[in-house]
Amino acid sequence: MSSGMSYQDLFLQENHRVALGFPGKGFVFFRIDARDSFSYLYDRILNASAPTTAGQISANEFLTVFQLLNANGDSILEVKREEHIYHLFYGIAPSALRTYLYVPTQTARRSPDVETIVTRAKWGYIDGFESDFSCPGVRTELFLPFGKNLMGLAVWNPLTINITDPQLWFTGLRYNVKVIKNAQQVAQMLNGNLPVRIATVGGVLDDVGYDPVRTWGVNFVTQDMNVTEIDAALRGR
Repeated sequence: MSSGMSYQDLFLQENHRVALGFPGKGFVFFRIDARDSFSYLYDRILNASAPTTAGQISANEFLTVFQLLNANGDSILEVKREEHIYHLFYGIAPSALRTYLYVPTQTARRSPDVETIVTRAKWGYIDGFESDFSCPGVRTELFLPFGKNLMGLAVWNPLTINITDPQLWFTGLRYNVKVIKNAQQVAQMLNGNLPVRIATVGGVLDDVGYDPVRTWGVNFVTQDMNVTEIDAALRGR
C-alpha cells in the first residue's frame, strides 16, 4: 500500500467479492449485496480487571485487553446478523495513546512468536500519530463477521504525564452479504483468476473458533481443494 492511500480507498462496493480467511481453517466467500456507513465515538476506556469509566490514563499506565462496551455493558462492535460484515478503521486521540488490537480477545495481532519480556511492547501498537483521530490509518483496518465479543483492545500511555479524555473514533461500512456457493467461481478466486478481496479474521496465532456450517451453511474452503472438494464444502460437508 502506498503511504498516500486513504482508509476510504479500501472500502468495497456492491457486487464486490470478499473472502474471510480464518487462520488454520480456511475461507468463506461472499458477494456484497448492499452497504451502509456508520461511525462510533468510544470514550469509555475500561480496565478488564477493574471495569470502571476512566476519565484519564495515568502516566505509564497499561490497561490490559478489554472489550469495547457501551453504558449498558453491550459490545459496541458486535455483529448481530449472519448476513452482515463490518469493515472498520479507527482513529486515536490524543496522539500519544498506543493501542494493541486483539482478535479474538485472547490473541494479540501484530505480535511476535516469542512472548515479550515486558508487557508494554515497543512494537505491534498503533498510536494517534499513525492513525489520526479524524482520519484513521490504513493499518487499523478490521473485518468483523457475525459473532459476539470478537474484538478487544489494550492501551498504554507511554508519557510521563496523565492522558485525559482518551478517545477512539470508529468509522466504517456494514456490508449486507450473500455466501457464494458456486464451486467454479470459488476455484477461480482461489487461483487468482477472479477478483476477490481476502481479509483475515483473527490473528495467525489462534483461530476464532468459528463454525461456518452453523453460521452460513457452508464449510471452510482451503487453497489445496479441487473443484469437487470445494463443491462438497459449499454444501456444508
